Amino acid sequence: MKILSILVLLLSCCCFGRLYAQQPAPGLQSIMKAEALKKTRNYQAALVEYENAIKAEPNNHEYWLRKAKIYLLVKDIKNAMKSLEKVVSLKEDMVEVYFLLFQLHAKEKNLEGAIKNLDLAFKHEKDPKNKVGYKGRIIKLLYSTGQFKSAGTHIKELVGVAPQNPTVLYFDAKYSNLVGEYDNAVTSINNALLAVPTDEPQKLAKFYYELGYAQHKLGQYTQADAALEKANHGPFKAKIFELSPKYYVALATAYFSIFEIEKSEEFVDIALLIKKDFSQAHELKVAIAATKSDRTPRIESLKASSVSEKDPEKKAKKLEDLSQMEFEAGKYKDAIVSGKSSLELNPNNLPILFNIALCEYKQGNHKVAIDLLEGLANRPSISQDIRAKLNFTEAIIYEKMSNSKLAITSLKKSMFGNYKFAAIEKMKTLEK
Repeated sequence: MKILSILVLLLSCCCFGRLYAQQPAPGLQSIMKAEALKKTRNYQAALVEYENAIKAEPNNHEYWLRKAKIYLLVKDIKNAMKSLEKVVSLKEDMVEVYFLLFQLHAKEKNLEGAIKNLDLAFKHEKDPKNKVGYKGRIIKLLYSTGQFKSAGTHIKELVGVAPQNPTVLYFDAKYSNLVGEYDNAVTSINNALLAVPTDEPQKLAKFYYELGYAQHKLGQYTQADAALEKANHGPFKAKIFELSPKYYVALATAYFSIFEIEKSEEFVDIALLIKKDFSQAHELKVAIAATKSDRTPRIESLKASSVSEKDPEKKAKKLEDLSQMEFEAGKYKDAIVSGKSSLELNPNNLPILFNIALCEYKQGNHKVAIDLLEGLANRPSISQDIRAKLNFTEAIIYEKMSNSKLAITSLKKSMFGNYKFAAIEKMKTLEK
């Protein structure tokens, strides 16, 4: 409903009956003049008469309400709001006035003021259905402006008013998932599904997604799969992929490629919990295990072989392999020496240059590592996948340096292949 229409409706409820009592109200004459002037659209003169009436009866909320309408007619929002605020200071149960103030604050892009007045409308409203409407607007405002995490108190109050309302229970579940209260999310959604007045799959998808998400986080993967299958519609398809074993293997693969083995193993283990026979996860698990095996025999063999090798190309390759083995064994200084020896024979060997950067990073030489990675990323000849890998590695190092801003900048440059999923996942944690 438009603002002026609401105000007209409000004023129609205000009668002059009491003004014609045996003791006429002191401001009556000025009010009658103001109303006559308003009909002729002489708004400024009408305002003067309203002021006179208010001077005579400063606590008459009806006069302030009529004055507010004039300000709205001349599009003086600021003074209209002041007059309406005076109305509710004199008669605090004027729910419709709080709603008007909400609309005006919303029009002025004042989210705090809009929410404050909706909350006051909720407080003074008697009809439970209307109370749900006011709180619902607050929650939707916070959600649409990216401030849903601050909606907790509002949602709890709303559940108290309408504990069986499926929309209310949906928001309760959504909020619970956001703050990690997964058991409560499951309870709320199950209750909502008992009350929701539809059996249309597309309309039920959002309920089943929140249920599946909560069950996934609780490690109830079989139940989660069943719920998420029912949520697999429209915009939820992409979200469901982020709870799939394929997604977790993509994350694990990205971290494995930059030798963040613990993080890689964390994700691959989740993939196997979701789907025990997922072959890609098992293959990666084997590769991860190989990095933890004793590299000493292989290192000694490569050392001897590289010393005796006469062919420059073969010698460079053996030194490259030796550097890799030394890196995986945690012998970072030795890996740098072997890597640089290989570079003397093959100066543009990108894997070796990347390996040296990782060695510097593992030794805590973060700035040196970043400089090396940036130099590689700026090479025009490298592929998009390699550039994403280099930028993703930079982001991980910046995170170690507690520089979230530069980490996010590097992650935004990593949006390709498996690194895209890993970058988005990492940004979620950095932006919390």
